[in-house]
Amino acid sequence: GLEYREVVAFLEGEKDLERMVSDLESAIVHFAKRQQTWFRGMERRGVPIRWIAAGDVDAVVASALSSLPEAH
Repeated sequence: GLEYREVVAFLEGEKDLERMVSDLESAIVHFAKRQQTWFRGMERRGVPIRWIAAGDVDAVVASALSSLPEAH
């Protein structure tokens, strides 16, 4: 949802493409930092968080999907 504000500003002529991309990149970085802070706070309160390395995502998703019951 972060991109909507930036794309609308671009489409309405408030920003050029370069500025839109730059602002969107900044918004994504700030959002990711807020997420990390929130998850680390959860860990400090004792909630177990299973961190997944980027290279392991496909294997984790495949494992999770294989454990689902088959839909009929």
